[in-house]
Amino acid sequence: MLPLWPVYFSECRAVVFVVDASDAASLAQAAVELFAALVHEDLIGKPVCLVVNKCDAPKTLSRWEVDLCLRLPDLAAANGGRLCIIYTSALKGDAVGDVLEWMVAEAAEGGRRGGVGSGEGGR
Repeated sequence: MLPLWPVYFSECRAVVFVVDASDAASLAQAAVELFAALVHEDLIGKPVCLVVNKCDAPKTLSRWEVDLCLRLPDLAAANGGRLCIIYTSALKGDAVGDVLEWMVAEAAEGGRRGGVGSGEGGR
């Protein structure tokens, strides 16, 4: 995580964290960074949307492999169950609307929504 990021944590109402499903080498590091952010005192309990992008790429890991590399149950537990997971293809536009809907809903509800979700472009 960039050293500057925590400066903004206290003021944010929600977090959108994007990972590249076609880059297996970076997924474990992304999980470490996201976990560090989730346990930061200023982010505890805030809603987080984990966007798993490039699901359409030729060498993308399976969902099971992505979930394993990211240690999704541990991430969800660290966030108190307020982790939303959306699998996308920004290139094709698949599920990008779901991410925007999540952001709008969180803004409208002041970050009071919760829930873990995953599915083809769904929460």
